[in-house]
Amino acid sequence: MENLSNLSVEQLKAKKKVLSAQDSAVYVLGSVLGVLYSRSTGGGFLRGVGYLVAGSIAVGILPRYFYFLPKQKEIDELIKQKEILNPTK
Repeated sequence: MENLSNLSVEQLKAKKKVLSAQDSAVYVLGSVLGVLYSRSTGGGFLRGVGYLVAGSIAVGILPRYFYFLPKQKEIDELIKQKEILNPTK
């Protein structure tokens, strides 16, 4: 991954939006996998809803806490530092 300290504030904000979208995509992937599992095992509607929720949590929680949140916090800190050093009004 590129060096984040070389990016401008606008680029950092865009990077943060991309990370947020990727995080959401991981949760959606887990939901789809949960529904597919429910359908393949012959589950009903409520079972499908349960696997949808369980799949999104099971697949999405580890990447969120070990990759996406630390990276977003790092970007937030860089944005704060750059805005303090170069305030624009």
